[in-house]
Amino acid sequence: MRILLTGASGLIGSAVYASLKTHESFRLGRDLSKADCLCDLSDLANCQIFPASDALVHCAGVVDEDFADGAIGNLTKILAGAEGLAQRAKEAGARIAIYVSSSHVYGKQEGTIDESRPPNPLSYYAMAHFCTEQIFRKVFSGEDCQVVVLRPNAVYGALPDLRHFRRWSLIPFSFPLEAYMHGQITLRSSGEQRRNFVSSRSIAETICRILDTPFKMPAVINVLGNTTESVYHYAERSADSLFRVSGRHCAVVRPSVDSATKKPTPFCYASKFSQVQETVSPGEHLDQLMLQFSQNSDWLMERS
Repeated sequence: MRILLTGASGLIGSAVYASLKTHESFRLGRDLSKADCLCDLSDLANCQIFPASDALVHCAGVVDEDFADGAIGNLTKILAGAEGLAQRAKEAGARIAIYVSSSHVYGKQEGTIDESRPPNPLSYYAMAHFCTEQIFRKVFSGEDCQVVVLRPNAVYGALPDLRHFRRWSLIPFSFPLEAYMHGQITLRSSGEQRRNFVSSRSIAETICRILDTPFKMPAVINVLGNTTESVYHYAERSADSLFRVSGRHCAVVRPSVDSATKKPTPFCYASKFSQVQETVSPGEHLDQLMLQFSQNSDWLMERS
């Protein structure tokens, strides 16, 4: 199968690209040193004609940082780019579309959330993901087409290019970076809120499973990791990793917690569908990231 892939140099897309061993993949991107076909979603006129293909895998979707300097205007640009991408892929022959979305499409991250939970996006970030899902469904609406949306919760994984990574606000990366740089992780809340941590490799393996069995998969899949724990516990994991790798200590500081009166909000991220086996644990991820930090310490000091 011939696959058009966006985001091949990013957190999730790089794991997907490495996993597409039984398929022929074409990387779409703005930098031809890292892509096979020029495709700038912010400037659709600056795109080459896509090669003939069978499927589109879109891993270069919405990120929180897209809304750092605005909201409505950026949302409009993101959705126009998504529609242009989908239309061009379909014109190139693609009939299967896979989009990596987000659990934030469901709204508040509390209670039991499986694929039957109705969408309730509450931020521009979540709205952009949900609208992109709907655009894909509109463009690939024919009887011979299929759209599969993946909704992970908190994603961790290997960074192919530390210096060009954009998503330092994500907990699996912000906590270890804070630990390494400052020897202290400062939480803005109690940290009792829970998250399901899933590796980019598990997402990639799920995408490969979809491509190997097309037209037999559900329309939405919550991709799950083996670890569901509190944000505070993940901060402690990050501190432990720093000590394991470098021998340095790290404090975790948070507002006082009155456990007698404030109970953590229940959270269970679930799926109705079978999942791939997680092969990279959060601890392994953190240790690998700490090693990357030590190998790039001069650059980290310059950017701080």
